Amino acid sequence: MRAALGLAALLLCMAWSASAPAEPAPLRVHVRVEGAWAQLWSGWVELAPTYTVVAENSGRSYTLDARTPLGALQATGLPLAVTDAYDDLVVVAVAGEAWWATRWWDYRVNWVQTGYGNQAQWLAYGPGLHDGDEVLWYPEAFGSTPLRLTDVGPAFGLPDGSCARAERVETLAADVAHEPGQPWPPVVWEPAPLSRLEGAAAQPVVGGATVARAPQPGLLWAAEEALPGGVPYHPIRSERSLIDCTPVI
Repeated sequence: MRAALGLAALLLCMAWSASAPAEPAPLRVHVRVEGAWAQLWSGWVELAPTYTVVAENSGRSYTLDARTPLGALQATGLPLAVTDAYDDLVVVAVAGEAWWATRWWDYRVNWVQTGYGNQAQWLAYGPGLHDGDEVLWYPEAFGSTPLRLTDVGPAFGLPDGSCARAERVETLAADVAHEPGQPWPPVVWEPAPLSRLEGAAAQPVVGGATVARAPQPGLLWAAEEALPGGVPYHPIRSERSLIDCTPVI
């Protein structure tokens, strides 16, 4: 009798183990945070199922689903200030960099912007973050569009000892937004009309193509270059790229 009960208990435990849902694997997303004057963060983060944030205005603590742009931003570990005074949790400062009267903290997922919030409204209207997504946070201004820097070919040394590499700088052909209930829209890139390389190589870029010349190894990126005639143009700084012609020993 005792042996039969033991066998029954073992079979019951096996049944529970087989029916128990597997623990979901953490989502890995790439997060980049571009401040007004410098990049604040760039790297991969793992999103736990939930996270906790405290609204600075009310002092209320929220434990939330982490599969959101705000969850991804919180996972970077940067100091955040958020408010719950609006329809969603709103970011008012990142790493001490507060929003301004003409600019405010906003996000894009896979280069697409939205017209809704980054937490509750994202879960209601958006698709939820997926493994491998790109999340960009930045100070939004009217007319802001992202820049993308692409290395074209390998770096090569020049007779003067500097390092050179062909670069392509692009921006969005049309700045699309996600509409609730609709498929996530694709994006199309085109040459940026005017930008500037900064960092290891500092030079203007006209028509989206140039050969970067860096006197020493370092990071370079594409940034805003004012258009002639006062035309409003507010590109979002590109990701960094290492340029280095040091021989591998």
